[in-house]
Amino acid sequence: MTPRPYQYECIQAAYDCFTSVDSVLVVMATGTGKTVVFSQIAKNQPGRVMVIAHREELIVQAAHKIREATGEWPAVEQGAENWSNETDWGRSKYVVASKDSLHEKRLGRFRDIDLLVIDEAHHATKGNESYYRIVKHLREQNPRLKILGVTATPKRHDGIGLGEMFEAVAYQFEIIDAVAEGWLVDADAKLIEITGLTLADVHLQSGDLHQGELADIMAEENNVQGIADVAFQECRDKRRVLCFTAGVEQAKKLAGQLNRREPDSAAWLCGKKSISTPQYRRECLKRFATGELKYIANCGILLEGYDEPAIDCLLMARPTKSESLYKQMFGRGTRTLAGIVDGLATAEERRAAIAASAKPAITVLDFVDNSRRHKLVSSVDILGGRCSPDVLEIARAAIEEKTKAGQAARLDYELIEAEREKQRRKEAEEERRRKHLAAKAKYEAQRTDVFDGQQRGVGRQVGRYEDRPTPKQAYFLRLRGIDTQNLTKRQCSAIIGKLKQKEEEEARRTKKQEQEVA
Repeated sequence: MTPRPYQYECIQAAYDCFTSVDSVLVVMATGTGKTVVFSQIAKNQPGRVMVIAHREELIVQAAHKIREATGEWPAVEQGAENWSNETDWGRSKYVVASKDSLHEKRLGRFRDIDLLVIDEAHHATKGNESYYRIVKHLREQNPRLKILGVTATPKRHDGIGLGEMFEAVAYQFEIIDAVAEGWLVDADAKLIEITGLTLADVHLQSGDLHQGELADIMAEENNVQGIADVAFQECRDKRRVLCFTAGVEQAKKLAGQLNRREPDSAAWLCGKKSISTPQYRRECLKRFATGELKYIANCGILLEGYDEPAIDCLLMARPTKSESLYKQMFGRGTRTLAGIVDGLATAEERRAAIAASAKPAITVLDFVDNSRRHKLVSSVDILGGRCSPDVLEIARAAIEEKTKAGQAARLDYELIEAEREKQRRKEAEEERRRKHLAAKAKYEAQRTDVFDGQQRGVGRQVGRYEDRPTPKQAYFLRLRGIDTQNLTKRQCSAIIGKLKQKEEEEARRTKKQEQEVA
């Protein structure tokens, strides 16, 4: 296992961060190798390492990657069958554990863990007591415990932050970065309207569409028929199509409709073990991987820990306002085919290799709410990065026009890059203006004592505590390059007032100039 260049950067960034804090978060797009990163960090850790995850697929994946990286099979703590040997003569250096299996009695056996890795760390929020109970116990046993969280989606749609668990973000490598550098495939997008599909009556719940209401609407017969017709028409030349649905009934019906159009081509899966057993899921995914099945319709089960590079089309039949949920779905299709990019030195070489491969891009079929009441997330938002809403709307409109003409379209990266260049110039000008104002204010501060009328160049002695600048004043002025060591509180107040006035005048002048140019 040889890490890629950005994976080396991530590993080093995590080490650097651990010198000052005990818990760090790593953000890496799906398909860029989060498991490789934490396996390498585990390999170099002198003490014991525990990896915790919340799904069987993630546990199996982590165990195999640690084996590849270290040459040693980790102990597995999961369910009634798998127990880690925690005796003094049998402990493994590495343990991969199911979060739900570590109830109080089982957790109490672990006492010497030095590094805790939390896979899919966006689940480790303040409200999730399982993670906090595990961390609390391990930290009581070892106060020097380090925690590494890895995730592709740190921003949750419910607004709950991860700051309660992680002190710093050590590294970020987003989808758009990975596509630009030739590590993931680009997307051919289509924004498609289904006649009669409207979400106008769907309410919001925790920042996203109400799950129950959305599932009922998407499972209506005319909507399922419309989505199946689109899939049949648009996926004629596709080999493996992964479909995301809003509910179990929709997944079941969609697979049925696809099988009517292409016999024995589709299966459906869900997270309910009583309906979709682990063995059945494994059998279906094996048939999908070998090409025996063309379609897999799934409800909430293939969002994390599923890796099938041969997927060449995503059917987004689960509308959402959540960027994090959409990223999880989108990331299932962005992996390159095996052996395409590794060993190539430059981004240009990697992009050329992808373009010449059997999977030059992933086709993404997004279904648009006809009512347009809700702003749904699409591939435009994910690949558009941090561009302004206006630019993203232009890009979205261009894709819609091509969709109406029966064509798939890639995001207009020239438009995106022009927007970024504009933003960079604006930030550079703002920095230049700020430095100019700071230098001018500093010069004025050195020339005069604003309040006391003392002789120029002579400042009042700063000795008493009440004369000293407040921390807020000192911070404000330090950001603008002004040393407050020999300034009084009153002098700082006057300088800050002048600075703010000049900055406001400059901002009004800049805005007026931009309006004149426009």
